[in-house]
Amino acid sequence: METMFRYDEAVENQVNRVKKMLHLSMNGVVSENMSSLDYQLNYGVLLPRIKELAAELERSFPLAQRLWFSNCREMMIMATVLCPIESMNLKEALKWVERCHNMELVEQLCLNLFRKVDGASEWVSIFLSSSAPFAKATGYVLASFMMRNETIAQSAIDACVEKLREDIVSDEYVVYSSVARFLRLYAERNSEWVAAYVDGLDTTKGVGVAWVQDNVRTVLNY
Repeated sequence: METMFRYDEAVENQVNRVKKMLHLSMNGVVSENMSSLDYQLNYGVLLPRIKELAAELERSFPLAQRLWFSNCREMMIMATVLCPIESMNLKEALKWVERCHNMELVEQLCLNLFRKVDGASEWVSIFLSSSAPFAKATGYVLASFMMRNETIAQSAIDACVEKLREDIVSDEYVVYSSVARFLRLYAERNSEWVAAYVDGLDTTKGVGVAWVQDNVRTVLNY
């Protein structure tokens, strides 16, 4: 379902400028290799270049919103950089997460925007409670970035630890791989608990369980 925006000439002019910038930076080979990512438009521009282009533009919520709902890979990633931190709240965050359909978007959304918002720790459990795989993944990825930067509340960590016991048996790669990502970071805080947990996993309960066990053990020193 397409999202409708009230026409704003200034915003549309900025969007057209972004399109021209991306067209000049287009990489056809990379774009073709990313064809499986299910975008309406994909210029194949690499992440560092996308962020260089975004640095030439002013931060603006109307522009960021317009870009995020474009279903164009580069525009969506730009949106995560251009959205003013103070303009992002839980209501908007939930709308943005609904548009995530691959892990690159989840990572860029959490890295460039969500982790910087005051109170983002409170969002973690809300994302985790969703039945949508990419929303769940957002919860674990957001918690992981915030743990790395020491900006996470203990309540958010506790929510992940509690929920991952259920999500680890998911058949969705985006879910169980995000659980593994969280556990690898959590091991830096509580390696004994993580080691005991992964050692005690019943790998017959799903392909994700065995995958998580093998993946997390790579960071444990035993």
